[in-house]
Amino acid sequence: MLTAMALAVCTAFTAACSSGAGTAAPETTKEAQTQAPSETEKEAAPGAESEAAAAPEGQRHSLTMASGTNGGVFYMLAAAYSQLIPSVNPNMTINVEASAGTNENLALLSSYEADVSFANPGDALSAYEGKREFEGKAATNLRAVMSGNMNYFHVMTLEDSPIKTLEDIKGRKVSVGPTGAPYIMPEIIEAATGFVVNEDYTGEWMSHDQAAEALINGDIDAICATNAIPSSAYSSLTAAHPDVVFISLTEQEISNVTTKHPQSYVPTVIKAGAYSTIKEDTPTVGLRVLMFTNDQVDEDAIYQLTKAIMENTEAAEAIYAPAADYCLETQKESIDSYPLPIHPGAEKYYREAGLIQ
Repeated sequence: MLTAMALAVCTAFTAACSSGAGTAAPETTKEAQTQAPSETEKEAAPGAESEAAAAPEGQRHSLTMASGTNGGVFYMLAAAYSQLIPSVNPNMTINVEASAGTNENLALLSSYEADVSFANPGDALSAYEGKREFEGKAATNLRAVMSGNMNYFHVMTLEDSPIKTLEDIKGRKVSVGPTGAPYIMPEIIEAATGFVVNEDYTGEWMSHDQAAEALINGDIDAICATNAIPSSAYSSLTAAHPDVVFISLTEQEISNVTTKHPQSYVPTVIKAGAYSTIKEDTPTVGLRVLMFTNDQVDEDAIYQLTKAIMENTEAAEAIYAPAADYCLETQKESIDSYPLPIHPGAEKYYREAGLIQ
C-alpha cells in the first residue's frame, strides 16, 4: 500500500509540473539499503547539478516521508523532495506516504512508522512534552531536522457574506483545517478573539480542497486555514471565483495570538497579489513549518538528506516555490528555537556549515 501511495503521489505531482500511533520501536537503527538506483532516480530535477547523476560512493538510504492532505503544503513539499533528492543524490530514495496532516505525522514518526515528515512547531512541542493526545506518552524520541516555509493564517469568505472581520465568524460554520491538524486553527481563533470552537462557532475539519468546494457550495460560511503561499487549493479557488475575499486580522488580534503563543506564531502579511483576489496587503499571523524525524533514523541518512536540501534550494524552488525557504539562511534565524532536540545527522551538517560551533 505504501509503495502504491508513493507512486500515486509522485505521478500526480510530476503530471502537474509537466502541465505548466503506536507500535514499539525497532530493535536496531534503520540501516541503509543496497539496491542500485532506478532510472527514475537518475533523472535530474530542474536546476540540479548534472554531475549529481553519477552515484557517489557511500551508503544507500530509503526514507519514508509522511506528507499531508491533497492541496496542502506538506503534500506538495514531500512530492517535491521525492523528485529532487534522488536526482542530486542517487543513493537516496524518498517514499511518500499521504497522511491527514500534522498530528498523524507526529504519531507516525513517534511510533517509528515513518522516517521524516513535517509539522507545525507548536504541535511538535506539545507531542514532545506529552500534551493533548500525547498525554502520558510523551514523544521524546522526536528530533528536529530543519525549519522551512512560512505557513500563513488565511481567513476567506465570499464577497456577499456578512463576515467582514474574524469576530464575525461567531455563530457561523467555519472550516478549521484537516482532521490531522485539529488544534491549530481553533488555537489561533481562540487566542485572537476568545471564541471557542463548537461553542462560539461550528468547526468543520476538512482538507483544503474540500474546504474550497464547501465554501462555494454554501456548506460553510468561511475558511480558516494555515498554508504556504501560494496554496494550490486556494489559488485555484480564487482563480475560478473572483468573489472570494480575504479577511485581515486586527493589530490587537495579531498581538493576542503572538503574546499567548510566542514560540509558535509571528506577525506577517499576505502580500497583495499573492492570490488573484487580494488587492492589498492582508495582515495576519504565521508559523514556520518544521521538518522532523525520530531518534532511530540513521545519522548518515539525515546528514545526506539535510545536505541535499540545503545545497539545492534553487532546484527545489523550481519544483515547488515554498521549498525555497528550506535553506541555510532560514536555519540561521531559527536553529536556536527548534521545538525539538536536533538530530545528530542534521547537527553534523550544520556544524560543517558553521551554524553550530
